[in-house]
Formats: sequence, C-alpha cells, structure tokens
Amino acid sequence: MVKNRLNTLIEVSKLEQIAFKFNVYSSVAGGVTKPNFNDPHQCRFGRWYYGGEGKAQAGNHPAYRELEVPHHEIHQIGRQAFSAWQAGKKSQVIEALNQMETTSLKMSHVFDQLID
Repeated sequence: MVKNRLNTLIEVSKLEQIAFKFNVYSSVAGGVTKPNFNDPHQCRFGRWYYGGEGKAQAGNHPAYRELEVPHHEIHQIGRQAFSAWQAGKKSQVIEALNQMETTSLKMSHVFDQLID
C-alpha cells in the first residue's frame, strides 16, 4: 500500500513539473503577466518533500536526496527565463528553457529511481 501511494505521489509530482514548465513557457510567450514561480518549499512537490511526508515515504532511498538540487534549479531557471523575457533577451530565454528541460529530465530520472 505504501509503495502504491509513493508511486501515485511521484506520478502527480511529474504532472506538477509539467504544469510548472507550462507556466514558464506561457509566461515567456506573454500569456501570463504575473507568473507564480514560488519558493521551492511552497509548491506542491516542495511541501511533500520538505513537509515530512516525502521523507517518511522515501527518505531512506538514496535517490530522495538527489531531488533537492534540480528542484531548486527548475524554480530558479523559471524565474531567469521570465526575467530574460521581460528584458527582451531572447537568446537568454531560449538558453534558460533548454536548461529547464535538461534539469526536468534529470528530475524525471530520479523520480523513476524512487519507484523502481
């Protein structure tokens, strides 16, 4: 039962990551005027990871600790992409978006390690 709950939470986390990236893309396309690239501790995944439930469910798994850095990076990169867009620096926007996708893939691989 615990494994099934963890699997579900990991899949939801992957979807949340996609939604976050969508907001970043939308913001740099001018669709979101005030994007919410909140504190990594306040997003849904951050609350799971830092709020205790994540640690209780997966804290003993070596991959669990590998999630923190890319999670923070995705938030930071989202803010960088939006700032670059506001400044009219298209090449920096594209660079940030590429970086975000690379970091997202890293997170996805770590998520998969948690449920394998």
